Amino acid sequence: MSHRQLTESQRYQIYALLKLDLSRRQIADIIGVNHSTVSRELRRNHVSRHYNPDLAQGATDVRRTFSRKARVITLEIENLIIFFLKFGYSPVMICHILQHSHGIKIAFQTIYNHIETDRKHGGELYKLLPFKGRARRSDYQYRPWKHGTAPGQYIDQRPISADNRSRFGHLEIDTIVSKDRKGGVLTVVDRKSRFLWAKIIPNMNASTVKKALIELLGPIKDQVKTITSDNGREFSEHHAISKALGCQFYFCRPYSSFERGTVERMNREIRSLYPKKTDFHKIDKELFQAHIDLINFKPRVCLNMKSPHSTFNKTDEFWRQDKVVQLLLESRLFA
Repeated sequence: MSHRQLTESQRYQIYALLKLDLSRRQIADIIGVNHSTVSRELRRNHVSRHYNPDLAQGATDVRRTFSRKARVITLEIENLIIFFLKFGYSPVMICHILQHSHGIKIAFQTIYNHIETDRKHGGELYKLLPFKGRARRSDYQYRPWKHGTAPGQYIDQRPISADNRSRFGHLEIDTIVSKDRKGGVLTVVDRKSRFLWAKIIPNMNASTVKKALIELLGPIKDQVKTITSDNGREFSEHHAISKALGCQFYFCRPYSSFERGTVERMNREIRSLYPKKTDFHKIDKELFQAHIDLINFKPRVCLNMKSPHSTFNKTDEFWRQDKVVQLLLESRLFA
């Protein structure tokens, strides 16, 4: 039996049948509803252990008046949603931004429903959703080091604070390959705050990666505790990196990228702005840094809707609309 709202006449019936000392199941059979409906009605609308149909109906009318109704997405709201979708913001992030910067309360499921309705009518809003489609395994074969496996400590030897993300300074690093595998991007992520550092590098030589990593982390070397990477040959100078930064270096097991899920997640965000076969040598470095700033200013669900920037810098700001909008406009993606 499907759930239906009780009518005013049914409430008077319940009142009369209660006077006859009938059970709730008997009352439900007589008025044609499920017994749980009668139980819920008596639980929600009784006053001083007595049931009054007039007061019950009045309380129901008040609840209906203030009940949450689905918000209609206007053209103005839709334009704001599209604006942030184009930069990889998820509907959950957009809901938070609209509420805190525009005073618009909207559920993320409402945005998904709007996008789905648009798709059914031939629209293409769904193509703006981040991380659409299935991940495909690369055909690129793993190349072992010249002298065998990585001569370092594996990830299961890391301190507990690195695994449970309880302290700043436990980092994950990776590289994103440029077109024709000539250079690319070095990416570094703090596991606790999800703060991202990235630098375009001319090649994947170990010495180049070492130099770029030390330059990136030099200003915060006192905070760096551990670094975790894959077994790529570009990280073969890990001993020199550990000595320069005063930290411990750890490696994932071969073919286990999931052990560095945080940096892999950030690489996907960068790839959403710079697809595969992008030649990073032709990318303006100021524009690239603006995009990295965009990623760091995104509110994150895992950070209680704070951004990596505010978390890492230990500030109270939940949302910097002025900063992000300025970065969006300066990024020239709409040009």
